[in-house]
Amino acid sequence: MKAEGTSFSPVKVVARDTEPNGAPSAQPQLLNVVGRAAIKPELVVSNLDLDRREAGETAPHTWRIVGPEGRSPQMAAHQCLEKPRNAPKNWQASAQKLVAAFVSGSEKEQVFLWSALLEQGAQVVPFLVAALHQEQNPETRCRIISALWETKDQRAVDPLLDCLGDPHEKVRAYAACGLGWLQDNRSIPALMNCLNDPQLRVRWFAAIALERFGRVVVETLRTALRDPRTMVRVGAANILGWMMNSRSVDALVAALDDDDEFVRMQAAAALGWSRDVRAIAPLTRLIDDKSEWTRYVAIQALADIGDQQVIEPLNAALNSPHIRVQEAADQALRRLADTRL
Repeated sequence: MKAEGTSFSPVKVVARDTEPNGAPSAQPQLLNVVGRAAIKPELVVSNLDLDRREAGETAPHTWRIVGPEGRSPQMAAHQCLEKPRNAPKNWQASAQKLVAAFVSGSEKEQVFLWSALLEQGAQVVPFLVAALHQEQNPETRCRIISALWETKDQRAVDPLLDCLGDPHEKVRAYAACGLGWLQDNRSIPALMNCLNDPQLRVRWFAAIALERFGRVVVETLRTALRDPRTMVRVGAANILGWMMNSRSVDALVAALDDDDEFVRMQAAAALGWSRDVRAIAPLTRLIDDKSEWTRYVAIQALADIGDQQVIEPLNAALNSPHIRVQEAADQALRRLADTRL
């Protein structure tokens, strides 16, 4: 039932306020795919039309937050979630209350309030940002970060940039992931710095985020192959390999002469993913690299390129004094033979 002079915002169902027989429920109960569980009445989301939906009707439904016990779902909907057309201050208070419920609730409550929160869009961003600044629990901070990036609102960029300096690695990783989704160019330098984070998870999510920027970051990544920080060079080579951009081949070839074996290995792998025949000669020289694993990756990269030109260097590698090189070359040749069948 719509209250006169209001417009409703849809929210995901998690509970209903009537029993299956249609009688009013004394206590709104949480509906879960694995059963029922008690939940704070003021945090319950109710679907007044669930029974009609279960009966096969396809009419649109209105979802509402149920207020404290004793209040009707209609009144709770009007006061907690609906947006009166001529009462922006009331709506602001409702959005603030929804964010407060999301932040202070248990993990299960946060999950079920998630859709309700996102349905409100940009309205909740200022309250999410304020909650992020005040919240100390890293798990809750991660959920707030997720909600912020899901709004796709550029006001979330600066708070997420601040979170890249958080002492908890999970918070830093979530922030990096969110910045990748928001794709604001202001975040590129900070994400590049994250490639040198001491934690692998943060470096990984930063790399994924940078890859999402596409061509915009190619030149930045090419330059990063000469960065004094080893892990930044490794990360840059990795991302350029994922992107398979033809403009990156010459920079990756140059990285094959890097002093660090991990950079050489990642550059070799990236050139293999590119399948660019220009990389065959430089990779062939890498078969004699001083690092055993670099030699192995170079052979695998030649096999990844898969061109007829790689057959000769792989056959030559069968006579290498290094056993692992011989084995890798034999496996690569068998793989290429299977591909041609």
